[in-house]
Amino acid sequence: MKSQLDMFKAEVIVFPCGRRWLEVQQAARFLNIVHGPNADKWWKKRIQSMASSLRSSGVAEEEIRRQVLAYQEAVQGALWELTNREERA
Repeated sequence: MKSQLDMFKAEVIVFPCGRRWLEVQQAARFLNIVHGPNADKWWKKRIQSMASSLRSSGVAEEEIRRQVLAYQEAVQGALWELTNREERA
């Protein structure tokens, strides 16, 4: 006989981390100002927090890795845009 937990199992689908526009923009602005060890420390803490949140929601490790990489790519793109905008100004 199935338990109630077995009957209600569902796949968790997260909102793509790379498309979290506000979080991506905030991270890019921060990293545009803060550099070196402080930036590295902040970034590691941010990624660990994101992975932990996804993990506690039941997201598979492979998907967590994809989400973190997508977020990293989005932040790098936003940072590149900020840098280019400043150079043109």
